[in-house]
Amino acid sequence: MNFMRRIVWFIGLVFWTSLSLASSYSNFYFKNIGVDMGLSHSMVYAILQDRQGFMWFGTQEGLNRFDGISFKVYKKDLLNEGGLQNDAIFALEEDVDGAIWIGTDNGVSLYDPKYDSFSDLDLILEDGQLGVGVVRSIVSDKEDNIWLALDNKGVFK
Repeated sequence: MNFMRRIVWFIGLVFWTSLSLASSYSNFYFKNIGVDMGLSHSMVYAILQDRQGFMWFGTQEGLNRFDGISFKVYKKDLLNEGGLQNDAIFALEEDVDGAIWIGTDNGVSLYDPKYDSFSDLDLILEDGQLGVGVVRSIVSDKEDNIWLALDNKGVFK
């Protein structure tokens, strides 16, 4: 009988603990930060918080930097040599130097926060061809290598 009491007590304790844990996760509140606040498009593909605390959003129509109050929107600017070359932003990653790697619908751009400017990177593949296409993911590893995933081309380091 004493053994049965311990089992019932243990089951009750597990049940009570799981209820209290579940209730502690139910109090999240989210605020919508959308187009009405300055976001360039509601289709957001990538989010990054940089080391300065800015939130970056890659959308269908540009790159958005949010300082907690307002947005600065970067859009395609082919006339400006230091401008963004593509509007559809699918991936964002900050490297060890603070530069932001931007995966677009046609390759990779690099944002230099010191000069508030962009440069396009030519991805030369092992066979000598130019690696163009949609960059879906950019990740840095523990050794500070940058990894890129291109549609129908694979993964590159």
